[in-house]
Amino acid sequence: MSKLEATLELHIKALKLPAPKTEYKFHPKRRWRFDFAWPDKKLAVEVEGGGWVNGRHNRGQGFANDMEKYHEAMDL
Repeated sequence: MSKLEATLELHIKALKLPAPKTEYKFHPKRRWRFDFAWPDKKLAVEVEGGGWVNGRHNRGQGFANDMEKYHEAMDL
C-alpha cells in the first residue's frame, strides 16, 4: 500500500465510513484491481500519484492503460 493509499485509509476510518475492500479485483478476465472499492455501492477509488513524478501511470502508455481499465469498469 502506498503512502497516499494509507493516508486515505486513515481518513476513511477516522470518518467512520464503511470499510472498503482493498486491492479489489473487479474484472472477470483481466487482473485489474481497484485500490479501494465498495462493490455493493458500485463505487471504486483509485489513488493517483503526483502528476510530475514520472511514474508508470503518468506516462502516455500507462495513462492509456488506466483509461482502458476505467472504461471497462464503467461498462461492467
